[in-house]
Amino acid sequence: MPLTRPQVCAALEPLRQSFEQLATDLVEGGGGDGSVAAGLSWEGAKELVDLTVNALRAAWPVKLPIGGWAMGQKRTDNFLRVVGAALASYVQRRVAKTDLWSGPFAEVRPLLMGASGLMTRWVAESSGLVDDWRLGVETGGHDWEGAGLADPYVKAFQERLEEVGAAREGGRSAPVGTG
Repeated sequence: MPLTRPQVCAALEPLRQSFEQLATDLVEGGGGDGSVAAGLSWEGAKELVDLTVNALRAAWPVKLPIGGWAMGQKRTDNFLRVVGAALASYVQRRVAKTDLWSGPFAEVRPLLMGASGLMTRWVAESSGLVDDWRLGVETGGHDWEGAGLADPYVKAFQERLEEVGAAREGGRSAPVGTG
């Protein structure tokens, strides 16, 4: 059974609180200082991705009593981009205090893996959500029209994190004096 408008608000409210915590680096398990110990918060941020996707999946098919949808496509597309930018900002704050290029690889590797893993998860989950809506999966008749989600900023950021990780991985295992 689809949600009512008050239920949509209730489904989205935890996102506000969680993104406030993300903006202040208070995601459960993290210290926000970019250290290896703070790497535990990557899991908290990944849980926020899941919470966001689940809330949107519940809110998308809700029709307003006055007509129209509670979450229109333009609003939802913008919302997804804002979430992606918030996650990227969180990652940037986490990695800013670490020298990714010359810092000890044992400290840099988990940070890069966590950052890349979070962004990869967001790209996959948000794109998958929109693809489901394009196919009519659990939409309540509110199908996504046109192309799927394309957020070039978040996609480029995610790819850059993977490139940096691959470069550091390659540099770490290269014999001394050959680089």
